Amino acid sequence: MNHDAKISTQKTNDIRIAIQHAQEMLQHKAYAPAKQQGCEILKIFPDEPNALFIVGVSLKGLKRFDEAKITLQRLVKQTKGFALAHQELGFTLHALGHVKKAMTSLRDAIQIESNLPHSWKLLLNYS
Repeated sequence: MNHDAKISTQKTNDIRIAIQHAQEMLQHKAYAPAKQQGCEILKIFPDEPNALFIVGVSLKGLKRFDEAKITLQRLVKQTKGFALAHQELGFTLHALGHVKKAMTSLRDAIQIESNLPHSWKLLLNYS
């Protein structure tokens, strides 16, 4: 294995560990450090979907809904089949009071992955 391949492999392993740590922070509602970790990943890998998701969800958790919306819209546009990204965008749009857009995102989420009870619950509340 040449030197460049070793560096690339190390970066890939490092990003996996960094994403795992950030996801654990999200699970514990440590939104500020999770956002920071996600942003650090994005400095090296600007379009990394998991890092975008972490940043978007962290921003939503910090009640920075406009910024979360921008990040999650970018993610949804970049990765069409990421059901949780659609769901989180729907929740963010709901928090912003954009009911029709929220419903569309939530419907998109459940079309990709039907087992999303929080999306179903919010959609039923809109009915």
